[in-house]
Amino acid sequence: MKKTITLIAAVLMLLSACSSPDPIVKDTTKEPVTDNPEKTDTLSNQSGGWKSFSGGEGTEASPYIIATASDIRELAVCTNNNEDADKYASANYLQTADIDMTDTDFFPICQGDIKFSGNYNGDSHTISNLVIDSDVNKASGFVAYLDGGIIKNLNFTDIDVDAVYVYCGSIVGYMENSATVSGCMVSGDVNQYVSGLKINSDNEGYSGGLVGYMASSTLEDCTMDGNVSIYGKYSGGIVGYADNSTIKGCKFLKGNTVNIYQHWNGGIVGLATGTKTLISDCSFEGNISSAGCYQGGIVGQLEGGTVEKCAFGSYATLGCNQQYCGGIVGAIIPFNEVLIDKCAAYGTIKASYGVAGIAGYCGNNNTSANAAVTIRGCAAESCEITSTKYNSWVYSLAAGIVGWSAGTNAITIKGCYGNPSFIQCPYTGSTGAMAGIIGYQNSTGGATIDNCYSTVTPANMLLAGEKVTMVVGTCYYGGIYCRATQTSTISNCYCDSSMPLGTGSTKATEIDCETLSTAQLSDGTLLSKLQASADGVTWIAGDNGLPTIQDLPADPNVKPKSQKRVSIIGDSISTFSGWIPSGYWSHYPTSDGALTLVSDVYWYELIYDYMQNATFDMNGRMVYILPLPLRPWNMISNAPRTMALI
Repeated sequence: MKKTITLIAAVLMLLSACSSPDPIVKDTTKEPVTDNPEKTDTLSNQSGGWKSFSGGEGTEASPYIIATASDIRELAVCTNNNEDADKYASANYLQTADIDMTDTDFFPICQGDIKFSGNYNGDSHTISNLVIDSDVNKASGFVAYLDGGIIKNLNFTDIDVDAVYVYCGSIVGYMENSATVSGCMVSGDVNQYVSGLKINSDNEGYSGGLVGYMASSTLEDCTMDGNVSIYGKYSGGIVGYADNSTIKGCKFLKGNTVNIYQHWNGGIVGLATGTKTLISDCSFEGNISSAGCYQGGIVGQLEGGTVEKCAFGSYATLGCNQQYCGGIVGAIIPFNEVLIDKCAAYGTIKASYGVAGIAGYCGNNNTSANAAVTIRGCAAESCEITSTKYNSWVYSLAAGIVGWSAGTNAITIKGCYGNPSFIQCPYTGSTGAMAGIIGYQNSTGGATIDNCYSTVTPANMLLAGEKVTMVVGTCYYGGIYCRATQTSTISNCYCDSSMPLGTGSTKATEIDCETLSTAQLSDGTLLSKLQASADGVTWIAGDNGLPTIQDLPADPNVKPKSQKRVSIIGDSISTFSGWIPSGYWSHYPTSDGALTLVSDVYWYELIYDYMQNATFDMNGRMVYILPLPLRPWNMISNAPRTMALI
């Protein structure tokens, strides 16, 4: 049974507007607040004469032994309130037992002017029922400030952090100067909300399930297995804000939820910036629900560095009420060069507009954010991509890899593929801008799309419930791209012959691109073409015959497809007059013999086109199984009212 963790940070209860493609970018040089009033607490202020905890001398060879709740209590006191705080903040510690902190007073280690630079080795033990009650404008966590120190192999359950300021994490509030947290796990529920005491006027949160803010530091092989509720900006399921830091091998497990109210948030990290930033081998399998924009399954906003070998699993869902959401990155704002390499999206992504399997948005009208962006060896595999509305130009901007490329930076997409379950915009007023690889390209820096393919067809690309090829009026769509109104080179790219490479483009140059039959996509024809033009990516045959990318991260846990049984309420498989689109008969079989097959009736085609892994039942008898892409029929304007899912 999951235990409970409560994490409370002070942030302003006001959702700031986020209506343009120009994000508010924070100063990455911001330092933590240090003007804390003199610390007071319920523990006695002592100085000197400390016992050696449960043993040890604090050296590397003979670390202080932490074996009891009293030991942890004394560690908090002696690193905050005595003249020897430097000594204890730089010492070595070894935990030798699981410790229950029930009814034990505690406040964060090193929450004063002295930062922890020592080594705390949990030796795979657990601290449970730890309560932190902090009412000062300082970072909060088991360790408030970690400066070059190490925390490793430590687990927490049922932790309750009550803090009134930013920089909150269950393990560390603020870490810097090559600090390291590794091999740690937090199990339970994290709730971060406004406490109403001290308020940050910019709605900032800088908070995460494990670490609030990290600068030039490392978080490695850590796991979050619980629900996280976050109010402030720049927050994440694992880390809030990462500046020139490494986050490697971290996981947010399935069955858990991240609820986010503000903007710039991610399943792993909220905002990542700096040339040395590396986010590698991370996975998110939970559910993200947000009222804000710039939301990513792995990173909310990426301003520089590398994201590699990360996966947004098939159990994962990302639901965002506003724009710019992606399975890997919500928005790329390239103040420094960006590389997204060998990442895969398998889950469900849903946002207002600017939504994609890999990155919802790339670019910035701020000319200082014009570094090059490369997306290489990435895939949108069996994911579900939905744009719920459109931007001021009436574009949905939904695609397999990048929803919208704008601003002034150059973008290169190479060796990628889009094989989503579906891409859809149920909103009637949209003109689409949906594609297998990139939705809309209007960055003045230009775009290069090379050695890519997609499998999208009219059957799994829908606008207002209709196949894009059947939409009356303006509809922009394509197997590879939608529109390109700035210089774009499309080379060695392939899509299904039922789709054009792109539509409505004025500045796209297509070189050695082809549309292939459905059979050619999986019989080795496509694979040979991709292998011949590959650069930096190794194409191999997948289990279904479609090409895939060598070393692409697998789905952490493959979600089984649940079978849906569909019955018709009425006279067997007959249909009712008034609910039949023109061109369909209203009964089966027709008296003139023109309609003789079950598969020709409207009901059957509706199930075929709009449901996944469905079973069509007639009079309780299964007649056909359809392992096909899901398009929710309840969003279709002429959806039948006589269908029942049972």
